[in-house]
Amino acid sequence: MNFQLITELPSWWISFCLLIGFGYAFLFYRGDHSFDGVNKWLRFLLFAFRALVVFILTLLLLSPLIKSFSREKEKPLLIIAQDNSQSILLHKDSTFYISRDGYQKNLAKMADDLKEKFDVKLISWGDGIKDGILFSFTDKQTDFSELQKQLFIRYSNRNIGAIVIAGDGLYNRGSSPLYEKSLKVPVYTIALGDTTVQKDLFIARVNYSKVVYLGNSFPIEITVNARQCSGEKSIVTIRQDSLLLFSRELSI
Repeated sequence: MNFQLITELPSWWISFCLLIGFGYAFLFYRGDHSFDGVNKWLRFLLFAFRALVVFILTLLLLSPLIKSFSREKEKPLLIIAQDNSQSILLHKDSTFYISRDGYQKNLAKMADDLKEKFDVKLISWGDGIKDGILFSFTDKQTDFSELQKQLFIRYSNRNIGAIVIAGDGLYNRGSSPLYEKSLKVPVYTIALGDTTVQKDLFIARVNYSKVVYLGNSFPIEITVNARQCSGEKSIVTIRQDSLLLFSRELSI
């Protein structure tokens, strides 16, 4: 660690303060004969102490600050984010992900190998962001935008080397990861799950007026997406607490 003394005035003023301290002590002891019988070394010590005190007092008038510099080497941070949603297990090879000798063992080995060059941080994400990897695959939501947001909040001031996202690419909350503003670091992916389109029915978008006057009617536009649901029927309802405001049957 290095230290540096800085003042509001130029540094040569420090020499001027030292000169004032030396000159004051010299003038004080020059015509004083009360110390003639005192040991020479004791007199010199008193002279030096008085000069030092005056030097410090004048130096404080310059409003000095001590600036310290320290250098610490740290490994770049590597974030491994594991998708913990239920969709990971919706295919015939699901036992590979829940077995300790399958995917879990391979991911742990990869993390251990990377620790030699990186500070590895493991997180799980789905309904929320959690430290460590759970491998429970019980979360009902997958939100890429929330993942990017939390990574930015937590690690934007760190030296991030890369982000590794392990997931199936499916999301049912938030915006598409293609349009998210992520950290300006390399992002790598581990493709999990199955690319086969699963049977699903969900509300993709709800459009409505943000400002409505009391007592006025207003429109609501609901976009419903269906996958592999041909011939099925469903009901869309809008409720206010227990009051049913709207209901319509949809034939897909």
